[in-house]
Amino acid sequence: MKKKDLRIKILSGMLCTGLVFSGASISFATENTNGSINEKLATSMDIKAPMDKMEQERRAEMKVTLEAVIAESVASKIITRAEGDKVLKHVALKSQKKSGDDNRDGKCKNGKCQGGKGGLFNELVIEGILTKEKSDALREKMHLKNTELRHEKLKIGLNTLVTNKG
Repeated sequence: MKKKDLRIKILSGMLCTGLVFSGASISFATENTNGSINEKLATSMDIKAPMDKMEQERRAEMKVTLEAVIAESVASKIITRAEGDKVLKHVALKSQKKSGDDNRDGKCKNGKCQGGKGGLFNELVIEGILTKEKSDALREKMHLKNTELRHEKLKIGLNTLVTNKG
């Protein structure tokens, strides 16, 4: 029984290897007879353009979410209107600086920035705009709002798939 299992494993391995090499030899055997075919190689600019658009959409979405969270926080008296305005102003200034130059302080390389953890909410505490407690409350509300929005998008996407299938 063990010999039969071993034989099957060896034969299946040889068969898979043969299929891989036969596919590779066919692709290398094809010859391009038309020398004027223009092949466009993907460059970093080709890839970066859609990513910039997606990043801009994501930033706009996060800005709207932050504004909603701040409005809810002001309504529930977690922060004051003045503090909310300061947070929005800080975000706008940060966004302007970031759009101007991603590597302004040498901390950003390949689109990733080397900074302290906590991001915006940690900066708000360091800058003295909010206290740690208020910043943590805003962070939690932002997380909950993002989760809620993600679930809504997923639900809409699934409903679209179901209605398109039927």
